[in-house]
Amino acid sequence: LKEAQELELKLRLMDLEEMKLKQEEEVERERMADLEEFKKKKLAKIEADYEEKRRKKLAKKKAALELEKEVEKERLRIIEEKKAKKKADHEEKKKKEEAKVEMKRLQKANQQAAALEAQRQAELVFQNLEATMMATEISKKYQSS
Repeated sequence: LKEAQELELKLRLMDLEEMKLKQEEEVERERMADLEEFKKKKLAKIEADYEEKRRKKLAKKKAALELEKEVEKERLRIIEEKKAKKKADHEEKKKKEEAKVEMKRLQKANQQAAALEAQRQAELVFQNLEATMMATEISKKYQSS
């Protein structure tokens, strides 16, 4: 009987030990599940932080690129203005040169016209002189006859 009680006690002790091990396994499983949940949350936070940093970096790059584009547009505008001014200055210089050439041409034409007029006047004076001389000769002929 004593042996049976001892065996019974041993069995109960083994049952208790088994229950204790099951509880420890359950506690360990819960602890591992909590640890996994913690890891997932931590990883999600790290990924979110990384994504935020990457997004901010891209936004900065985009802003820098936009600024660089604006600078290049301004440079291009300044170059175009300089080219337009240079062209306008060249056109103005060309017009002044053409006006100068035209002025010289007009002066030359006026000088030629004045020379022609002087020549015509001289011819008229000469013709008048000839006519006067002829009239004088005719008048002398008539007077002498």
